[in-house]
Amino acid sequence: MSWRLCRGSLEASLLLAIVFFLHEERNGYQWWRVDLVDAYCLTRVTIVNRDDYYVMQTDVDPNGMTVSWSTVPCADHYSVQYALTNRDRCENFYMYFPTYSSRCSMCQGSTTTITSLTPNSQYAVRVKASVYGAYGPTKSARFTTAASAPTGPPTIVTPESQAQSSLAFSWSLPACGSRGGVITGYVYRLSTSGAAPVTGQTTAGSGGAVTIAGLTPYTSYSFQVAARTNDGTGPYSVAVTSRTQEAVPTVPRNVHVQSTDNASVSLSWSEPDPPNGRITHYNVRYWRSGDMGTKKTDPNVMGLMHRVTGLESDVTYLFAVQAVTSVGSGPWSEPIEATPTRVPGPVGNLNFTERTETSITLVWDPPLQPRGAITGYIVEYRILERPDDQPDFTAETKEAQNSPFTITNLEPGTKYEFRVLAKNEMFTGTEHRVLEVYTKPMTVLKAEDGIPPASVNGSIIAVATLGAIFFGLVLIIVIGRVVWRRRTHQNDPNSSLVSRAIEMVDRPTTCENDPQSAANTDNEIYEDILLPAWATKLEIEWDDLIIDDEILGKGNFGEVRAGGVRIGGQVTKAAIKSLKDSCTSDAAMHFNAEFQTMAGIKPHPNIVRLLAACFHEGILYAALEFLPNGNLRDYLRSIRLKQKGAGDSNDGASPLTSSNLLKFGRDVANGMVHLSKTGIIHRDLAARNILLSEDLTAKVSDFGLSRGEDIYVQKSSTRNPVRWLAIESLTCSVYKSKSDV
Repeated sequence: MSWRLCRGSLEASLLLAIVFFLHEERNGYQWWRVDLVDAYCLTRVTIVNRDDYYVMQTDVDPNGMTVSWSTVPCADHYSVQYALTNRDRCENFYMYFPTYSSRCSMCQGSTTTITSLTPNSQYAVRVKASVYGAYGPTKSARFTTAASAPTGPPTIVTPESQAQSSLAFSWSLPACGSRGGVITGYVYRLSTSGAAPVTGQTTAGSGGAVTIAGLTPYTSYSFQVAARTNDGTGPYSVAVTSRTQEAVPTVPRNVHVQSTDNASVSLSWSEPDPPNGRITHYNVRYWRSGDMGTKKTDPNVMGLMHRVTGLESDVTYLFAVQAVTSVGSGPWSEPIEATPTRVPGPVGNLNFTERTETSITLVWDPPLQPRGAITGYIVEYRILERPDDQPDFTAETKEAQNSPFTITNLEPGTKYEFRVLAKNEMFTGTEHRVLEVYTKPMTVLKAEDGIPPASVNGSIIAVATLGAIFFGLVLIIVIGRVVWRRRTHQNDPNSSLVSRAIEMVDRPTTCENDPQSAANTDNEIYEDILLPAWATKLEIEWDDLIIDDEILGKGNFGEVRAGGVRIGGQVTKAAIKSLKDSCTSDAAMHFNAEFQTMAGIKPHPNIVRLLAACFHEGILYAALEFLPNGNLRDYLRSIRLKQKGAGDSNDGASPLTSSNLLKFGRDVANGMVHLSKTGIIHRDLAARNILLSEDLTAKVSDFGLSRGEDIYVQKSSTRNPVRWLAIESLTCSVYKSKSDV
């Protein structure tokens, strides 16, 4: 038997001042222990290791808890320790000796908070008091943290099986320690490119597996799954991919007629969506409208286009397309109609019924050879003559459904040219005849009958008299200036250039090398040295024209120098074209015609542009768009040498590609289309007359042989480029816009 004394206090009475001792021979501390404060004063009796000495949990969350304990009198601090005994209710540490961690070894008071715990897990907490440097017995308790949403995804997500329209997946529980509580179910999502994701959920009773139906065949899907507790849903797993199996394809889309001729129809279509597999080929079926017994099939068509041949002209056929995969053939598309057609013939009896100052009503008969259903008409018209003689070769186009058709917003007193072309489903026809009609001139209202007042007559007489006097003075000045210039030019060796440029405005010019002009010197009529009315918009002052000494090129009757024009205060680099000193009257006439042709062409990116013009000292200067790469013929020849050198050096360099050549052809075609719409026949389309800009844009130039007519019959002996003339031009001297190409 052993005993020891402890200090304490007694609050009740000195009658209780009995010293108890601790018996240690029995199991554990089963007796009371008495603490004496002083030998002469017993103030309290403290009972230790009794049922009212406790440790309890006062607050809890998934990652922490607050514990409290009963205080021990005379204790100066407490030691609190904790250990994990069961993680997430799936991993038990109770059978082992748990590893305790110290929350605090010098805790004051009767509560403390333990953090950084695992949700839904059991912990052992033990507390012991330190009294005067010695720890008493330990009091322990077990507590569980609160549940939470899972902190980890399900594991081992695996595609199980694939069908044409369904996929199956399986998975396992989240890793122990990340479940957060009892798993009550799962949520999943299935997504594919270009479609909204498919979502769903399962219960815990269905296990970790799901089969998703209603999917598209031969499509890849991405699958993810997340676990769920009563407290929420955890994160999704890493996506796994699975693809449904192939099936028969769906219907081809956008089946339509691309083109027809008199014996064939070209079809095109788009791939089925969804294809339900890898399309191996297509089948095309066709038959006569109303005759199902004539069905024929063109099998094993590769690609998305097919031309059906051997058809009868002006007979309506039905066409359908079918796609095929390795599984089988899909359904046929809805039949579409098409009729092999040809270019419709010309309309008949084109004429007009009414005309006003600003409108003309046209009538015509349908083509005798429609060659298919006529869907409408194209009405083209352009100005041939204006009262002010200003040409306009630009053609306007309108669409008409039938005859009659009224064209409005025309100019009064103007000569127009009209043509009507029939259209069927595929082609636009040709014209048989062209109609030329004048609009009515603007009506001038006459004054009412009667004698005007004397004051009005007086004013009219005064104005007429002053006008006559002014006109007479101007005439005298002009005649005097002309006579003076003629006398001056007779002594000037270059005087012929002045007279030539003056007369070039409206009639063939006379030059010093022209013998006919020398014989008719006395009969020359000189005009004002200004540009004609149709070119006034292009006129600039001589000071705004810059001419360099560099000669860019020479032609039969002109030369081109480098220079520039000043327009709106800004200088634009230009090529300045003018006549040579040795030109003939025919050459000057051709130069004038070329200038007039270019002035009537509206700007186009593939036509060399006329920037400005001016007369100076009797010479006409035309400023053209500057194109630094020269003409196409010389450029191609120089590139050929460079390519040959590149081939010898084996460096792989190629300054010119097939794309460049195709672009040259496209640019020239665009320019010629613009000329054709404008009503210009070029007559000299060749590589040497195609100029190249800095970015190698091809532009049509050299309009010396051009004609502002739709059909031109040559009656003169003008020299022509025989090598590239059309047959009708060579044999009949007939030129059309189509002869150029």
